[in-house]
Amino acid sequence: MGLYGDPDSTWGIGLELAFADDLDVDGLASRAEALVLAYPHLGTRVAVEVVDGPWTHARQALLGRPYEPGEPMVRVAVGDRGRTLFVAAHHGVCDGLGLVAIGSALTARTMTSNARGVGARRPRHGFLRRSVTRVLEAARHPPPRFQGDEAGDEGQPPDGVDNCEVAVLPRQHLGSVAMCLAVSRAFADRGGQGEALVVLGVSRRAPGAPAPDRQTGYLRLRVPASASAPDIARRLEQCAPEPRFPETSLFGLAPRLVQLLRGRLGATATVSNLGPLEGPGLWSAAMFPALSGPHAVALGFVSTPSTTTVTVRTRASEFGQDDTRSLLDGVVRHLTESPDSSRQ
Repeated sequence: MGLYGDPDSTWGIGLELAFADDLDVDGLASRAEALVLAYPHLGTRVAVEVVDGPWTHARQALLGRPYEPGEPMVRVAVGDRGRTLFVAAHHGVCDGLGLVAIGSALTARTMTSNARGVGARRPRHGFLRRSVTRVLEAARHPPPRFQGDEAGDEGQPPDGVDNCEVAVLPRQHLGSVAMCLAVSRAFADRGGQGEALVVLGVSRRAPGAPAPDRQTGYLRLRVPASASAPDIARRLEQCAPEPRFPETSLFGLAPRLVQLLRGRLGATATVSNLGPLEGPGLWSAAMFPALSGPHAVALGFVSTPSTTTVTVRTRASEFGQDDTRSLLDGVVRHLTESPDSSRQ
């Protein structure tokens, strides 16, 4: 991940699963051991923690703590008297649906997603050609950013820990159009100038029960504040996925170039939608994508048969907790006030 992505990002992602009944906590350690034996790319062990104190602080710590050499690539916390599971991992070993598969293995409850992904859609250009375009784009037209106010908050998380705000709603029918529309309008509400650049995480999987690995792709979509739902739908249909990152540093040139351009990379917001999740006893789920670039904003969307959860994640050094909550409230307001677009 560090070869081409933000070198200052921890690249941690997280998934919270809340159940209506008690989990088998006693069998968690043995299932975690079996998981890494079956999938060695996840590391040699899983860090498991039982949380008795404030759940929010534990969640933020697991998400924001850097992944140091030799440490577990998968971290797990259990709270709410054994009814809530939080799985965090380095994005280099799995993606959001990979976290769903890890949660399934650890709880011994099979969970599935109906997320459609990009199917057979392919990139228009190879990685090298696309990289040249991206470098020129970053140099000439860096993405506009949400601006944050980190001052004056009470209850601000400690240094190095991200802000994570969560809204649990009644079940919504959300698609990519509705999410991109809500982000662009929330950006305009906060005085954002120009077209919002939304990076939309998409899956390369077929719908169903995912594997604990990384099969993700990305769409980069510019969304004007004046765009309607049909406008965004048309742009999405014409948007090709980004090419895969090769496992090479281009003789050390790629990390240097990324470091030089770091302040001009990223997006207005990164959006991840795991689609509708189903599983035995699953009441709600929340996705926390990785942060990348300056003034990074990451939004996660997940639905279950009962709920839809929207999350916003920011860096505490760039946004205050209250400001992050205000940003989330703006996105949710545009989602719930646009019933027609939410069906796209």
